[in-house]
Amino acid sequence: MEVPAHKYSNGERLSDLASGIVFASACGNMRVLLVDDDPLVLWSLHQSLTAAGHVVTQTGSGNEALSLLQADSFDIVLTDLKLPGADGFKVVEASRTLSPNIPVIMISAHGKGDFQEKIRTYGIHFIDKPFNVNEVVRLAENLCHPRKT
Repeated sequence: MEVPAHKYSNGERLSDLASGIVFASACGNMRVLLVDDDPLVLWSLHQSLTAAGHVVTQTGSGNEALSLLQADSFDIVLTDLKLPGADGFKVVEASRTLSPNIPVIMISAHGKGDFQEKIRTYGIHFIDKPFNVNEVVRLAENLCHPRKT
């Protein structure tokens, strides 16, 4: 896959953030649902998570994420807030309906602002864009724990 040339405001390139990252995961192979309509975000997180040994299913659509949640089980959900189709909170609601204790990380450029209460209610971990890919992967791994189904 060709390396994107996109640069974040701090000057770091996504390819710099994602290349050569190898993590030792204490929680084994996570099954990650990754939902974002930005192909560069999908690429960078997918590269980093798979390099760390995790299995990633990705989509750019909230509606497709809802279908994926029905069809498969995941250990963690990483989702954007603003998505085509169902928004990030619909993805959170569906994931929590199917698996009440599943950890969720919401990543958004729109800030917490009006959504503070929902974020607190759902117990979502919120990360602003732009973000550090390594920090997102570490947070996901720290939130990972054996789930009882």
